[in-house]
Amino acid sequence: MSFKLILLLPFLASMMYGAGYVFLERVLDVHINPATFLVVNTLTNVLAVLFLVFVHGYAVEINSVFKSLPVFALVLAAAAAPSIGWVATIYSIKYISAIYTALVETSYPLFTLAFGLLFFGLKEWNWITLSGGFLIMAGAAVMLFGQNKIEAQEP
Repeated sequence: MSFKLILLLPFLASMMYGAGYVFLERVLDVHINPATFLVVNTLTNVLAVLFLVFVHGYAVEINSVFKSLPVFALVLAAAAAPSIGWVATIYSIKYISAIYTALVETSYPLFTLAFGLLFFGLKEWNWITLSGGFLIMAGAAVMLFGQNKIEAQEP
């Protein structure tokens, strides 16, 4: 894979999340409940693991998770945080909407920067990237304001 194609992977991820949110909104509590969906989601993650093992040749090295307490804690946090986020996303889609959920989730770069700075002292930004992040957040705020206006007008 060339370097330029790798830069498109985050966009592919965004596309897949967007499609997944819309599909989930259509089936959640109409055809399946959140627990059933999470089981199906877990099974698709097993397929992803099989892909990484058999296509890319990654070994599943469980022992490396238990090397030390700090490594174990980081792996556990890295696995649990997205799982908690996914459950929050499911309920947000269920009780609000896929579009609203996706718009609010555009704030995650702010939290990525904050947690990186807080926990690891990461400072991988400059004024240009910070300005871009501000514009994204401002755009999300405008969209949320518009969504609230629409909901206020509904009977």
